[in-house]
Amino acid sequence: MKKILTLTVGLMIVASAAMAQSGLYLNLNDCSQGTINHNATNPCTSNTGTAMAWVCSVILPHPEINFISAGTVLDVATAAALPNWWRIDSNGCRPAALTAVQDGTASTSCGSVWDSGPSVGVFQAQVGNMTNPPLAANRVRLNAVGALTAATDLTDTVDELAVCKFSISRALSVGTGACAGCATPASFYLNEINFLPNSSQGDAINAADVITNPGTPGATTAGYLGGSGQPTATSNHTWGSIKALYR
Repeated sequence: MKKILTLTVGLMIVASAAMAQSGLYLNLNDCSQGTINHNATNPCTSNTGTAMAWVCSVILPHPEINFISAGTVLDVATAAALPNWWRIDSNGCRPAALTAVQDGTASTSCGSVWDSGPSVGVFQAQVGNMTNPPLAANRVRLNAVGALTAATDLTDTVDELAVCKFSISRALSVGTGACAGCATPASFYLNEINFLPNSSQGDAINAADVITNPGTPGATTAGYLGGSGQPTATSNHTWGSIKALYR
């Protein structure tokens, strides 16, 4: 019995270590330490109701010393060209449908990179040739940057930490003025989270630590209405569009 118990405990430790791998995580409504959900549902019968939220989080591969800011890049793709309902960019049908939270409230089950103090942030959505290089016609890119008012050291390389929560409302789904395409499935891919140090020398933006790898297989993909969850990563140098938000 003692040997069986020892073996069981050992396997639990190994399993726990395997689950907590450094890298990026994407989950619906909370970090992946909460309820695991990679597919959002929406009956598209109302313009109100709880917004759908995708939480972008990370287990740091190494400490981020003198951390001051983080940028998040999340892509949303549909099988064909983006319908109007997914045009949540500033020139689209639903620009007010997108919001981003970059503070300690981004997750209820995980801590966040913003736990040391208040964060201020900006965000935007980009479609097609608004991005350099251009995005495919079936993709919208969500960019967000948050910044602390004072630098800190992020030394926790064990726990999952929330960085950004992108929320998309159900507005303009039905009725007068509705944007067509609410029932169109979509796939989400967390491309990058970029960490910036506070620096008085050189261009701190170009010194970003860019993290792109999933913490576990499939951890950076999610879907809407059964979307494949596989829009695939791109080599569009996504950090360039994040840097533009600082200028």
